[in-house]
Amino acid sequence: MAELNKTITMVLPTMVFKVEQELLAGARDYLCSHGYELLTVVGGYLPGPNDANNIRNWIYEFLPDHTTDGVIFYGGGIGYSAGNDATEQLVGQFKHLPVINIGSALDSVPSVLADNREGICDVVKHLISKQGYNKLGFLRGPVANEEANARFNAFCDTLEKHNVPFNPEWILQGDFVRSTGRTIAKGLVESGKPLPEVMVCANDLSAHGFIEGLTDCGLAVPTDMAVTGFDNFEYAEAMEPALTTVSYPAYAMGQAAAKGLLAKISGKQLDDTKDIPSKAIVRESCGAKIAHHKVKESIYLKQRRAQILVRDMHAQRLTFDQQLYQHTNLKLLFDQAAQNLDSAGIHQLYLCLFDDDDSSEAKLQHQVVDGEVIPLAEHQKSIVTDQLLPEHIGQRWRTPSRNDTIWLVHPLAFEHMVFGYLVAEVNVLVCEFGEALGIQLSQAINRQKMLFESIERQHELECSLEALKNAHLKLDKAEKVASLGRLVAGIGHELNTPLGAGITMASMLVEETQSLTNQLLQAQLSKKRLNQSLTRAHDAAESILRSLERASSLVDIFKSNSFEKEDSRWQSLTIWEVIQSSYFRIKDDLELELELDVQCDKALILECDVDALSSALIHLLYNSAHHAYPGHKHGKVNISVSHTDKNLVIKYQDFGLGMDKAALPRVFEPFYTTQRSTGHTGLGLYLVYNLVSLRLHGVITVSSRKQGGTQFTIEVPTRK
Repeated sequence: MAELNKTITMVLPTMVFKVEQELLAGARDYLCSHGYELLTVVGGYLPGPNDANNIRNWIYEFLPDHTTDGVIFYGGGIGYSAGNDATEQLVGQFKHLPVINIGSALDSVPSVLADNREGICDVVKHLISKQGYNKLGFLRGPVANEEANARFNAFCDTLEKHNVPFNPEWILQGDFVRSTGRTIAKGLVESGKPLPEVMVCANDLSAHGFIEGLTDCGLAVPTDMAVTGFDNFEYAEAMEPALTTVSYPAYAMGQAAAKGLLAKISGKQLDDTKDIPSKAIVRESCGAKIAHHKVKESIYLKQRRAQILVRDMHAQRLTFDQQLYQHTNLKLLFDQAAQNLDSAGIHQLYLCLFDDDDSSEAKLQHQVVDGEVIPLAEHQKSIVTDQLLPEHIGQRWRTPSRNDTIWLVHPLAFEHMVFGYLVAEVNVLVCEFGEALGIQLSQAINRQKMLFESIERQHELECSLEALKNAHLKLDKAEKVASLGRLVAGIGHELNTPLGAGITMASMLVEETQSLTNQLLQAQLSKKRLNQSLTRAHDAAESILRSLERASSLVDIFKSNSFEKEDSRWQSLTIWEVIQSSYFRIKDDLELELELDVQCDKALILECDVDALSSALIHLLYNSAHHAYPGHKHGKVNISVSHTDKNLVIKYQDFGLGMDKAALPRVFEPFYTTQRSTGHTGLGLYLVYNLVSLRLHGVITVSSRKQGGTQFTIEVPTRK
């Protein structure tokens, strides 16, 4: 026989309910008395046909590689909705180990069962013989649940044995859930059909809900209808009225399973099933009159001490809960809350987490022992594949240090994400806290993960923003270089025309003068020839002069584009005066009658660079005359002015031809014009743009549509 680890694993769906707690207590007490330590794994219920997948179930797949001497399954709970086939499949993963099952009969392993039949038969017999009922109904459990079906069959057989009629309308389908029982009761009463005298429920949870449903409908138990249950849950005796039920022998079943597993480990052959008797408990909910007896003082004091201890541990748990939601960093949480965990009944806690991309191997990340956080060296974090903890930790649960604790393994998972698992030594009085702690820490790990991801995304965004800024600077620089290139090319193109014409005329003048000189030297110059030469020379000189004047005017325009003019100055004038003076300076030079409509406070005095603003308005007026109303005798421009404490806003609107979408983005480019053939240079709006942005330190925007006019909006800083 291989060397034993003296460790048994017990697999439960939850530890919230009394049945699981009693099974655990029975198994633990027997195993501890024989020198074994019990490791408890809580992984949730297997999903039934209509249930969503349970993320906690992954721990069941992780368990087979873990080193243990044997496994006790509470299959009746784990598979209560999924049925025996699903439970068989799960248990089959552990065929290399000694295994025993509780609560359902499986073909592959020995099972410890409650005698569901005897208890139900006793309750129904009492209802018929002692209470005189002959109209009985039954609220069933899940369709695939073996124990629920056994209880229903016992009910039917007892009715037949006592010649009580079976009414199928009073056979109701439940699912062991309290809320379902409540809904079914209300539906039965509201149906208006005749009601049974008593409803036998397949478990206490359903009975509790059924009584609530009757109360909702104004019916009293047992006066209007008697109700019974099965399990003898902790609240059964405290209900009003106290619930008649059948005691589910959970503690004895836990002990029997532990005893059977140790026998199987030693090589003994077990029977396929072992039935543990159940017992009917008659209370007031069936109509019986029960005499209450005073509880012995010693038992009362023992229970009171346990209640005080549980109360104190729950108080510490509430403190830990508050600390949990104050921290997103688990290390800081445990540094602050380690003593509270110990006082709340969690004496040892180990968090084993997977790498983000690898769930095949976990690493120990945090350990809290007896109220202290124990630092971890790097070599202590690794976990051997067939262990749940590193070796130096794993020895601790094989060496029992307390007689009031259990060892618990719980998955750490949230929605579809699996983080790892926890291993904890938990006081048996608050064993459900270990399960709750697993859920809470799963949520905390998810919050921490989301925070880290948020920080990483923020960093990525900051890096992207910096890269975008650098790209923008490079693009801006490239655009400036391209603009300079276009400007130089445009200047060259515009100057080349008058200079080329001047050079041509000058060359012709040189040739004409040379020809005239030669004829004079050869005494061949006639008066007619002289007059012709002088006429050509005069025409050439005039052409050269016009070309030079054109070139000079272009140079003046280029010079006016500079914003570093020495005479630039801020002046205080009314905006009305600036607009009107700009208009009348050029009115007579325009080729059409341009109507100007100004909407402005005539008393508004603002301080700004008046020359620059006036020049910008003049160029806009010229632009409207030449481009908005070409060939027209009349045109109209609206100018509206508004202001804030810091900014002046001028909206300039004409109602002419407008621009198409292709032209609009290029209106402020130098030398861009749609009327070059008529002598326009394309510098007017370019000068406006530079006057506003460089001289006035403002912003100009444009909007336009074909045949819909054009609007320029100028916004510049000013002093009132």
